[in-house]
Amino acid sequence: MLELGVADNQMNAAAKLAGLKPEQALKMISKLSHLLEDSKPTLATAELERLPTPHSRSFRTRQSAMVYLPKLDRIGRLVLHTLGHSGIGTVVVGDNTLVTESDCGRLGYVLEQLGKPKLGILREELKNAPLKIKLDNRMNWADYADIDLALVVSSGAFQPTDYQRWQSLGVDHVGVCFSDKHVLISSLVYAETPCLSCRELNQWLADPCRRLVASQVAGHPGLHNSVSILFAASLTSQKILAAIDGYSTGNDVKLHVDGAIEFEAAVINAKCGCQQLQQEI
Repeated sequence: MLELGVADNQMNAAAKLAGLKPEQALKMISKLSHLLEDSKPTLATAELERLPTPHSRSFRTRQSAMVYLPKLDRIGRLVLHTLGHSGIGTVVVGDNTLVTESDCGRLGYVLEQLGKPKLGILREELKNAPLKIKLDNRMNWADYADIDLALVVSSGAFQPTDYQRWQSLGVDHVGVCFSDKHVLISSLVYAETPCLSCRELNQWLADPCRRLVASQVAGHPGLHNSVSILFAASLTSQKILAAIDGYSTGNDVKLHVDGAIEFEAAVINAKCGCQQLQQEI
């Protein structure tokens, strides 16, 4: 009877037939709701089991989400695959480049793909996933405001050019920064939280020499070994999915070169203008 559905005005009769009180019947239906859904999301069983219940509703939430990835490099490729197979509906990418030799090898593309568009390769690899991949070359500035969450990837130090677009548009974002000593994955950054600039300024307070070398280390490749890339890609994907599902993304996380993992709560820097009112700036 539950599988066929019960009309609202027949709930009392159905509960009586089952020897239950109406409130007990409603409680049972609530617990079994994930088994009684009309449709099943087109995801692998392992991915489906990780969806919050009810599965169909969670799948629809992820399908309506739009995420931005800046590059289709090693970490971008891994995150794109994870999001695509986890039910994210649309990913906008800012990378229309071709595969070069530096993109091949560990965790990257194969040599047979040299000279081919990265976007075309990944669309083919993810053709069976419930995902639409869009290129941002025809997007207007206002279109970026429709993005639910963006990934910011930096090397050496977080640079304003990496995150200013999202900060000015009020788009939530997650930052990843590879340095010589560690890789940092930030918690979700939104209007009321410390921004990526706050994190950089706080490092200046902790290490006065950082102010002198910040411009020199910005853009330096940093710790890009396989472990750090896989760690960053998996944790970044988890934080993006948690944010889309409406859950907390936790604190900032650092993986150090010696394998140590550090959790750190970001704090607002008083010298950063991210929390100031317009008339105060």
